[in-house]
Amino acid sequence: MSKRVLLIAPYFPPKRRVGSIRPFRFVTYLKDFGWSPAIICLNEPHEQLTDQESEILKDIPIFEIEIPVKEVRDLDKKKRTNSFSLTNFVDNRFPLDTWLPVFFKDMKKIVEFGKQFQPDVVWSTSDPWSSNYIGKRIKEELDIPWVADFRDPWTLCNVRYEKRGWPGTFFDPRFEKSVMNYADFITFTAKATETKYENHYPEITRKTETIYNSFDQQFFTKNSAHKELALSDNTLNILFLGKFRSLSTAEDILQVLANIKRRNNIDSDKISVYSMADLQGKDLIKAKELEIISSFKVTERVPNENVIALMNNFDLLLLSTQPERDDIIPAKLYEYLIAEPPIFSLAPNDEVGEIVKSTGRGIHFRKNEREEAAEFLESMYKSEKSGKNIFADNSINDKEIKEFSAKNSTSKLVNIFENLINND
Repeated sequence: MSKRVLLIAPYFPPKRRVGSIRPFRFVTYLKDFGWSPAIICLNEPHEQLTDQESEILKDIPIFEIEIPVKEVRDLDKKKRTNSFSLTNFVDNRFPLDTWLPVFFKDMKKIVEFGKQFQPDVVWSTSDPWSSNYIGKRIKEELDIPWVADFRDPWTLCNVRYEKRGWPGTFFDPRFEKSVMNYADFITFTAKATETKYENHYPEITRKTETIYNSFDQQFFTKNSAHKELALSDNTLNILFLGKFRSLSTAEDILQVLANIKRRNNIDSDKISVYSMADLQGKDLIKAKELEIISSFKVTERVPNENVIALMNNFDLLLLSTQPERDDIIPAKLYEYLIAEPPIFSLAPNDEVGEIVKSTGRGIHFRKNEREEAAEFLESMYKSEKSGKNIFADNSINDKEIKEFSAKNSTSKLVNIFENLINND
């Protein structure tokens, strides 16, 4: 008889958020290991499942939490100004996050759905951090093991948490500590995050594990209508798969390009950095000050299945984030692993460098190596334009790359489930 797991994943397809990818990839392969999933997620009325997603989810029970109004961020658009955002003001003070009242509203229905499904284990992924509130309630009501999954650090993240105000700063650490104490197991997406939490909460040391994010090759098409892009043959074309934002700034690549401009070995305009949106805020101001704004360009967003085809147009794939976020691994790394262009990593977490090195998929520069990164781009430009390849094809380690497949990551999660129910 198949074992059952109830997944609390507020962000789940067709909701197109980074947080929806991790739980969906687990759901895709759980049945291969003898586990039947059910999902509790937020309703998404504005997006639709792809045919492939629909096929995978067709026999899986899903409880969609109805959102009584359109997302708060949409409602706030008319109130938003350059200096003040009502949404941000509320978000930065509300305990856990502003989804919590929505979950409160449907808690009886959520618990009833759980009881009808009769799971052996409950798994909740955050953020949103309020998903752990549901996980805790399900554990209490059904008396089953609970696995709490942290995609990012919560109160221990200086970058994300530094702007928090009261009463969030009062309640959040207390609830996070209750999660650490009450969860039967805790998973993280980076060893650096796991270590940080073990140091802060020594009592969890024997019940934690890092399960990296993953790629699922079956969802990508290497050839598509987006294969042909009008990229210049006279520049080194770099893709940042996403858009630069406050939690993933352009600060590092700006510094590298500034170094190239100062060194004057090649024209800085010979390096083009593409992303999914124009530079904004501090990044835009800095690029203008450094007189390198012309190096930044925008490429169109493509359907998820065409992402590999898009990436394969470029010479390099840029991996970076906010420079102080040295405890996370950018999720785009895993798509980068199965593309053709080498990875150009400026990510501050040295764990990223270990993965890039072990897979043979590119090159990683530490935080104090921005000058060396500039020198590398100069060499890369000259070699690309002379028809040479400074990356040896035989350096790619397919065996190591497969370690980050969705099926392999799911097997590690299943091992945790099995141990919990066997030791219960």
